[in-house]
Amino acid sequence: MLKVLNKIFYILKLFLLLISFGFTFYIIVFMYKRLDKNLIQSVSVFLPYVILFLLFAINMILDQKVVKDNLFYNMTSCLVFCLFIFVGYRAIFDPNMIATIRLGYNINFNYYSDMISPLQIMLYGLSVSNVLLFISGLKEKAPKKKNVSVIDKSNILPKEVKEIPEDASF
Repeated sequence: MLKVLNKIFYILKLFLLLISFGFTFYIIVFMYKRLDKNLIQSVSVFLPYVILFLLFAINMILDQKVVKDNLFYNMTSCLVFCLFIFVGYRAIFDPNMIATIRLGYNINFNYYSDMISPLQIMLYGLSVSNVLLFISGLKEKAPKKKNVSVIDKSNILPKEVKEIPEDASF
């Protein structure tokens, strides 16, 4: 049951990432158009998305089982992306927002600009946890060294004596 849930959350995570990126891109384009800013200045908004896209691609290409099979990470990613979608949906479609009615735009830019920083922190947190899971997976794959005894009889005994007599007392 957990494996099925994990697969569902893993696939859902990828779709929700694309939808949340779409909402963010749509709102940022119109926000920067209203402010007469260049879209190149929005790199800081899209940087965490780019990092997550790259990390997800690396995980898929290298087939990282530690990241793919972590139910907690997949579920948390889905919740974060659902929050992005909720904030984007509310900024665009909520008719009860006073700023939307007063400013005459169809998007409440004030609400979304207030929410960008906490949402970016969540994306950076997902990126860091992805990297930490990746590192823990590398640690598990590393071959374990055999315990070598510190004391080796061949180094302690003189060259003439190859064995210790059984009747020798210490």
